[in-house]
Amino acid sequence: MLRVLFSVVVFGMIILNSSYALMTVDDTPALIALFILTIIMGVRAVLKGAFRKVSAFTGMVFLFAVAHLLTMTLRGESNTWGPYFRQLSLLVCAYCYMKTTPFEQFCEQFLGFMKFFSYASLVLFLCINILGMSEYFPTYVNVNRVTYLSMFLAFAQENSSFRCMGPFWEPGIFATFLIFGIILECCFVKRPTRWYHVFLFSFMVFMTFSTAGYLLLIVTYLIVLNQKSERKVSALLNYSILLICFLLFFFFDDLIQLLATLIPSVFEKITWLSVSMMTRFSNPLVDFQIWKEYPFLGAGIRNYQSEWLRESAKYIIGSRTSTLTYYPATIGIGGFLYAMMVFRCVRRQKHLSFIVRLSLLFIYVCVLTKEPHYNNLLMLLFIMYMNTNNPTAENHQERIAL
Repeated sequence: MLRVLFSVVVFGMIILNSSYALMTVDDTPALIALFILTIIMGVRAVLKGAFRKVSAFTGMVFLFAVAHLLTMTLRGESNTWGPYFRQLSLLVCAYCYMKTTPFEQFCEQFLGFMKFFSYASLVLFLCINILGMSEYFPTYVNVNRVTYLSMFLAFAQENSSFRCMGPFWEPGIFATFLIFGIILECCFVKRPTRWYHVFLFSFMVFMTFSTAGYLLLIVTYLIVLNQKSERKVSALLNYSILLICFLLFFFFDDLIQLLATLIPSVFEKITWLSVSMMTRFSNPLVDFQIWKEYPFLGAGIRNYQSEWLRESAKYIIGSRTSTLTYYPATIGIGGFLYAMMVFRCVRRQKHLSFIVRLSLLFIYVCVLTKEPHYNNLLMLLFIMYMNTNNPTAENHQERIAL
């Protein structure tokens, strides 16, 4: 019982530091939880002797942390140490958690919590949109003046309450982790696949009304098909689907606008569903422009804010979304270690076929360019685990006939 309670409390603190909606209102509780969790995981790692073996990945994490410290010191941002302390705490916490919690246990905890959040989101959706009980839920306004209806375990934005978003600040992030849940269920857990999880998470992705989520779900089904089918899926079909999803992901707005021009009676009303292609496409360009000016140490986390505003004025950008290019722009050449960790975590999954690993890399790159995950502990945990766990093929022999 105590072990279950400990796991629930720890995972709750992880969620607080993983784009939890109320942290956009006041992030003090998340910072306190992160501080406590980092100490607990650090002590636990020391007691379990987790630092006796040093791997290449440990060296990458260490260098990534050093890059933050060097930028903070040499860029003269020591007086604004808070964001750097947060990044270092996230790194230490994720690393120690990964070293002391088996991957299989993490998978089961994650899947259980995502199932719980899915139920909570459906209850909130029912209460607000079917039963008309929105006035019974407390409301919060975040720093971007977005109003949330809160059930604490699930939220809804007041101006789009039909979109399920779980405990996260944006429906797209909920869609991302639901997709990760499907991938874990079908490709990484050692027990037989629980198809109920796959169906539930797929349904919840539809309930987020996230355009990117829909496209990534198609790629996820491609992964499931290749991983579970008894018959070999055509390579041409695989690559064609990936290419189509790539083009749609980055040029969806252009396609909808074109269709709205050609058939306005059908498509003009759904242009609101599109997410700005210019934001996705231009954000990495803005970050690389900043990195070119500060290649070795980066602009610094504080200075990056003003540099980004200056550079982004040249483009049509609504917000910062690219995690992959954020780190080179803020901490310089050491920031490329994050991208290296992402590519490495996919390359290590030797039990998966090449097309499945390519599809997985596609999902990672899309997710880390469409959403800001640089303060997201859960995403960091996924990257850490995938870098240090290399399941064998015999653990995944279950197949289904088409």
